[in-house]
Amino acid sequence: MDNAPFAQKLSHITEPYRGKNDQMQVIGLCRFSYPALGGFQREHETIEQRKAFLYDEAHLKHRLRLFRAFNLPSILAQTDTDFQYLVLVGNDLPVWARDQLNDLTKWADHIKILPYPPHPHRQIAEQVILDHLDVAHAHSIQFRLDDDAVHRTFIERLKTTAAVGVIDYANKPRFALDYARGYAIRPSAEGLQAEELVRNLWTPALAAVFKTSANNTVMNFGHHKLDQHMPVISD
Repeated sequence: MDNAPFAQKLSHITEPYRGKNDQMQVIGLCRFSYPALGGFQREHETIEQRKAFLYDEAHLKHRLRLFRAFNLPSILAQTDTDFQYLVLVGNDLPVWARDQLNDLTKWADHIKILPYPPHPHRQIAEQVILDHLDVAHAHSIQFRLDDDAVHRTFIERLKTTAAVGVIDYANKPRFALDYARGYAIRPSAEGLQAEELVRNLWTPALAAVFKTSANNTVMNFGHHKLDQHMPVISD
């Protein structure tokens, strides 16, 4: 059995690009079973009920399988690794699950596991991003990605498209980048079932570009209403 850490297995893909220093900072946020106050489709009356749901062993194992099979490989395989991927978890996430996350990501310098106690959903998500903004960059590109995956050139394309957008929307404090073409993947007993889709303003492969001085984040806006608050470049 190959016991090499998961991230190390993809190092032959990412290593040639590690250390690139482009003009724009890129930050991605992943919310991994974080027990936020609000922000869930399924609501609970107490934080204890929410934790019981999120930290249920079967639920966490399923979440880890999705992370390992879909989300993480697409992040590790990026052709441009000059970005930060912030994984928000509860500070009381079961030890066995935290250990697996650490093992999966420990060879990827651009991935951080960040434990926090429960806070209001939008507030903590915004704060995590703001805490990692680098004022040395004039602009930041921000995206969120929880259970989904992106193409291995996603970061590279974000920077290329954003560089054009910064010129076109120089008088705007922000704009969005929407890569609307993709696939809905469903695991089944027969294997993976894939359906090609075009969906505007879905969270997968959706990002927003902000002037760093604005102190705004992608979490300030509902993804399905981004076009009401900023120009959107859609592909």
